[in-house]
Amino acid sequence: MDEKILVSVIIPVYMVEDYIEDCLESVINQTYQKLEIILVDDGSIDNCPKICDRYAEKDVRIKVIHKSNGGLSDARNKGLDVMTGDAVFFLDSDDWIEKDTIESMVKTYEKYDVEIVCGGIRNIYDNYTERFNGIKEGLFTKEEALYDLVKDNNIGVVAVNKLYDSKLFADIRYPVGRIHEDEFVIHRLLLKCKNVYCKNELYYNYRRRRDGSITTLKNKKSQLDFMEAYLDRMVTLRNNGFIELSDKLACGLVFWCYEYAIKVDGIWEFLENPQDKEIIGKINRLSARKIISRRCHSLNWHLKLWVKSQIIKILCGNSLRCTNK
Repeated sequence: MDEKILVSVIIPVYMVEDYIEDCLESVINQTYQKLEIILVDDGSIDNCPKICDRYAEKDVRIKVIHKSNGGLSDARNKGLDVMTGDAVFFLDSDDWIEKDTIESMVKTYEKYDVEIVCGGIRNIYDNYTERFNGIKEGLFTKEEALYDLVKDNNIGVVAVNKLYDSKLFADIRYPVGRIHEDEFVIHRLLLKCKNVYCKNELYYNYRRRRDGSITTLKNKKSQLDFMEAYLDRMVTLRNNGFIELSDKLACGLVFWCYEYAIKVDGIWEFLENPQDKEIIGKINRLSARKIISRRCHSLNWHLKLWVKSQIIKILCGNSLRCTNK
């Protein structure tokens, strides 16, 4: 194909010396060759910095940034700051992509004149490889893409299975210090799109539960970061006129508050009453209004206070109302 579009491939690198060469080989051997490959060494103390430099000496398309450790978001942002491509693709340094991934995505990007192209992901575990079962292919308007994000999640929140128009990141960066960084950004990107295309093809091989990688260095703040991202999505959608979608998210908020927040150290211990724990399994069958008005009063006050402090940000001024019981 006539390669008119320069694609920036941003690869944050951290402590993956056993996998990084497979990753880099999958990129430099793409059928689409007009690439700017940006390796952001996020303070690795293994052999990753040397491997990055060695590959840069062999391929002029590769640029290497060495920096102190700042996490996945910070590494991606550094790549975004220096990229010059017309489109951008994110790849984790212990994953790999199929040989025709970029070419196929660029063809779709040009054919349908979209801002984002999504593709399929296959999960790779230590002892088995998950079968790719396909995704729904088609052209999505902005409204349809946001609805899919809230209801079906066909597009997915992750950054790595997508080709983006670089202009989308003119004023958007990933939040530094967050664990669920993708959750904070995807809805903001979709709001800037006119159209998105989902391609029912396997593009991305995602290595799961690898020790030491940026993605898996999680701690007890993980669930709270997820909750804050969830809240941000509701507020952002409401502020941009997507009231119905915001309400759908609001109705599921309390379920997530219980289901996820109780996993954080220091919160589960507040549930001293066995009846409180039984409530957890019933949350998803109740609306937010019923949970707040009929259930929160029975919880230990520590958890009740935490839950209400999160919900109040969304439900006050919303079509739902929080009672003081």
